[in-house]
Amino acid sequence: MASSSSHIVLRTHDEVYLVENVNNQIVGSKLPSIKQVLSVLFYNLRHVKLNLRERARLVYKEIVLFWQKPRIQVRDEQHCNLKLEKLYQNLRELQKSAKRASEKNTINVSEFKEKLNNLLDVSHSNALSMMKIEEDKKFLLMQREKGRPGCMLGTDRNLAKKENRAYVNLQKNEKRRKRAKIKIEQLDHTVQIDFNTDNNSTEEEVDIEEEDIIPSLPSSSCSKKQRGSRDFMTPKLLATLDKCKLSDRDAVHIIISITDALSIGVSRHFGPEGHTWNEGTCHPEIILNNVN
Repeated sequence: MASSSSHIVLRTHDEVYLVENVNNQIVGSKLPSIKQVLSVLFYNLRHVKLNLRERARLVYKEIVLFWQKPRIQVRDEQHCNLKLEKLYQNLRELQKSAKRASEKNTINVSEFKEKLNNLLDVSHSNALSMMKIEEDKKFLLMQREKGRPGCMLGTDRNLAKKENRAYVNLQKNEKRRKRAKIKIEQLDHTVQIDFNTDNNSTEEEVDIEEEDIIPSLPSSSCSKKQRGSRDFMTPKLLATLDKCKLSDRDAVHIIISITDALSIGVSRHFGPEGHTWNEGTCHPEIILNNVN
């Protein structure tokens, strides 16, 4: 008798109003229904020593595992936990008023029973637009219908291999970027050191050069800058002047004009010493003195 009564107590302890039996995990090939989620939530409430918020977090993690299989984006944890807590409070209110025979209560219980096998939709508001595979989109739309028609098939091996290769390539590229970044930082550091070293050496050289420079004032004893001169009076030129039978005055004017045109000074000697034109008394030395 004692064993029979204890068996009844255990059976009642593992059952929940409208949800029926509680379970420690979600199973199946479909996305979790409201009934499955409440079953695991009540199991955690009765067998795990945690408060409602913490137990809702455990259920959320289990729900996410199912939604990740078809690659469907879900809402954040806070939003999903609030949804779970709201379902729990709704069921608790129906449980408290279970003995009432009012029409309103009957309608509420009937509506709650009808949606127990429906999907607990925790998908992102833009989940369909974020999904790339058309089959996954169709699966989500079917799961949102009454009774969640359809199921998840086995893993697509070809797609899994493709994603694995993409992941490996991504990791390799990330490692390359990190190595390149480290090399660039090292080169930049080296360039900065060399630049600072060059600046210091340049400043030292400038200081040394400035020390070596001794400013000097112009000496008053320096001779005045003289005009450059060039001896261009050759015997041939003198012979030509003689042959043309020019006067000494005309010859001097021609020579002065030539020197001005060539921007050179007149030599102190027109030619060989003692040379004269037309056996005259006007020697070249006298002419030069008159010119200069």
